[in-house]
Amino acid sequence: MFQRSFISTLWVLGLKGFGLCLSYVLLIVIAQYYGPEGSGLYNLTTNAVNLAALTALMGVEGWMLKSGKPFVSDLAFWKYVLQSLRVPAFIMMALMFLFASTRSGVVKHTLYIGSVFVPVVMAHTLAVEGLASAKKRISSELMRSIWRPLLILMAIVLLPLSSQTTPLLWAGVWTLALTCIILWQFGQTPTKNGKEDFQKLDLKRESRGFWWIALGGFTLANICGFYVEAYADVAMAGVVTVLIRVAQLSTLSLLAVQVVWAPEISQAKSATAHAIRLRAVYMGVFLALLSGCFLWVFRTWIFSFFGTAWQGIDTLYAPILMGQVLYSASAGWMVWSTMRGASRSIGFGFLLAAGLQCLAWTWSGSLEYIGWIHGVSFALLAIWNVQIGQRCTFEK
Repeated sequence: MFQRSFISTLWVLGLKGFGLCLSYVLLIVIAQYYGPEGSGLYNLTTNAVNLAALTALMGVEGWMLKSGKPFVSDLAFWKYVLQSLRVPAFIMMALMFLFASTRSGVVKHTLYIGSVFVPVVMAHTLAVEGLASAKKRISSELMRSIWRPLLILMAIVLLPLSSQTTPLLWAGVWTLALTCIILWQFGQTPTKNGKEDFQKLDLKRESRGFWWIALGGFTLANICGFYVEAYADVAMAGVVTVLIRVAQLSTLSLLAVQVVWAPEISQAKSATAHAIRLRAVYMGVFLALLSGCFLWVFRTWIFSFFGTAWQGIDTLYAPILMGQVLYSASAGWMVWSTMRGASRSIGFGFLLAAGLQCLAWTWSGSLEYIGWIHGVSFALLAIWNVQIGQRCTFEK
């Protein structure tokens, strides 16, 4: 049993790594084919769609993954979830449509198109987490990390179109297709659980903690692009979002700490907890500093793949990378806190840092401190994670 679980974990890690490579190849291809403006349009719209979808989901996807309930494979459960989330989905679609009406030109039309895909992204997120909850982790990771970026990439390369909305349209089409395939599989293998098993659930109450972490983390990482587009233009937003995505490679240390130490922390006793926490913290700091040095030393080579628009912007990249490295260095504390029952406190830290970032953007009213606002907000989050980690007790 342990050997099969270990092999499955290795497969999932390998798929995650390959999927991460595919996502960056997709970013490079979009930047090469459509330039900074096309890259900005794609990132801005997908971020808006994902933010709307995460808000409407209210953390249900996180609850599904953590609960491991067998009835998530039942088609009747999906009808129940649809009934529970249809109002939030409609509200977020309307808000995104309203946000699109405040923009102009191609940005406005692209956001209009993106608002249609909000329920599609919601369904896809729930579907892949449903697969994982049903113990089909490899299939879930294939649908999440591999097939979607690979199909979008193939469509752009094999069927190149001049319209800058092309990447978004392909993303929506393939997301819808993959979601239908997953839900069809669920419909073919119903479980023995009746409706009453899950109709007793209060999904909003059960999933609130996961909602805070997902929404806060995504908002903090991506709100910068919206402000840059508002204060400058979509091309500048494309440049900045790519800088952030490259700097986020340093957060691989968080994934490594989760995989190696999360099981150990969950089983830790008082006698060994202190040593395990120290090892997790040391590992997070070491990997964060190592990845940060690599991303800084080889920055010119990395950004050469994207195009000339990403050359000579060290003063903007440096504080962004600094913030991401400091946040990644707190990975050990963050994993410790989450596994010891402080997930809501960690989620509140994300929301607090995102709120402070929004206040700083509103106060500055310009792009002069763009990199520092983003970097300092993540540095403050790192301090918050350390404080929460230190307050978590060793008792089981």
